Amino acid sequence: MEVPVPTRMLLACLLVVTASLVAAAPAAAVSPRTAMVREINEYRAAHGLRPLRVSERLHSTADRYSERMMSRGFFAHSGVRAGKRFSAVGEVLEIHRGHSPAVGRSLRSWKRSGGHAAILLSSHYKLIGVGYSRGRFHGRRAGVWTVQVGRR
Repeated sequence: MEVPVPTRMLLACLLVVTASLVAAAPAAAVSPRTAMVREINEYRAAHGLRPLRVSERLHSTADRYSERMMSRGFFAHSGVRAGKRFSAVGEVLEIHRGHSPAVGRSLRSWKRSGGHAAILLSSHYKLIGVGYSRGRFHGRRAGVWTVQVGRR
């Protein structure tokens, strides 16, 4: 059975439109946590360091700590409680206004701080966990980052 020319042309146009929509579809959204790990590892690579491997244990403790700071309205280091599996741990924190994760802005802040940059660029650490919480901090919309690095 032969398809009439107008129908073939319509089908060809639909195929082109469908193909262009598929090509224009955005890549799967990356979570703020994944974006932060990627950015930190790119920062380390620019300084000749190996990437940090994700630790679910550190992710969990970093998440809980960010949520705790947000819910209790404090912002401070109180010691990383990642468990006895780690022989060394380090931590960097960041708080900013608004609910946007502000991954790039947060990393730039750490880069400008000698102590924070030293932790992120330490070759001693091999693992990373990242936590992010957003909400109201003393009545203002805010986001809180906790990045924990460790070594077993």
